[in-house]
Amino acid sequence: MLLVFISGCSGSSISETGGKSSAGSSPASDTGVTIKAAAIKGPSALSMVHMIENDQFLNEKVKVQYIIKDNPETVRAMLVNSEVDIATIPTNLAAILYNKGVKYRAAAVVLWGTLYLVGKNDIDVQKWSDLKNKRIYLMAKGMTPDICFRYMLEKNGIDPQKDVILDYRYPMPQDLAGAVAAGRANLAVLSEPMVSTLLAKNSSLKIILDLSREWDKSTEDQIPLPQTCVFVKNDFALKYPEIVAVFLNEYKNSIQWVTANTKEAGELAVKHEIMPMAEVAADTIPRCNMRYEDAFNVKGGINAYLKVFYDFNPTIVGGALPDEGLYYKR
Repeated sequence: MLLVFISGCSGSSISETGGKSSAGSSPASDTGVTIKAAAIKGPSALSMVHMIENDQFLNEKVKVQYIIKDNPETVRAMLVNSEVDIATIPTNLAAILYNKGVKYRAAAVVLWGTLYLVGKNDIDVQKWSDLKNKRIYLMAKGMTPDICFRYMLEKNGIDPQKDVILDYRYPMPQDLAGAVAAGRANLAVLSEPMVSTLLAKNSSLKIILDLSREWDKSTEDQIPLPQTCVFVKNDFALKYPEIVAVFLNEYKNSIQWVTANTKEAGELAVKHEIMPMAEVAADTIPRCNMRYEDAFNVKGGINAYLKVFYDFNPTIVGGALPDEGLYYKR
């Protein structure tokens, strides 16, 4: 997840442990602006790695400091406390925070589904009905992977309560991935980059269903899967609309470069401590469905996506479907 917030620090790239790279290390002028940009390790940070490597896309009075984080739990708190100016977060979390009154708006969608059903090579699942009576392991009950998967089960004529066994004994992504690797979970819904990491280490595993593709097939109204969005602080956007526009444009350029240059992007992911293995990072990229869209231009699809969550449990989107004020228009 990408975060961006205003700071008085000099431009640089900083890892979770605090080490600095030399990129853009000159301090901002007293009259300049320094943006502090942080990203959670994984698909969101990977999507902006070209920006991290080439941070001279803003004028000389605007500097950028990048921070790569392991833990996403700090993001919500920073948004609630208005400590960040831009954050890339799950779209349903953006709805929750908006409904709680945080002064941010959705500016863009950058990831369109990173979920896969993974299992052993000898598991024969050719269609959804083949899942009947099988035990399927899911993480984070009531959150995005769980609700998306249950929605697709229902759309394909499978009752999640009666026709399959949904097992939530491994609630954390790392725990579930470890169970799959150890053979304790034969069928599991996982997200990137866990999927590519597992496949690289264990030849006995395979992708059984690409859930982003299956989502598209399952939604007769062509509801998209705008899983991750960029959240912009109102005050920052009003004060620096040109900077926000340039940053968003460069983010779009970064996604285009990353998806067209997976090998090089994988190498940069290791360089900037986003992922530990270049080959796995390169494999992850095409499975992350990276694509930049201004949120205002796809608000109908976002609204439909959020309604899927609302219909399952209104609290997943903050108790109500957000109004038009959720969307930032530049």
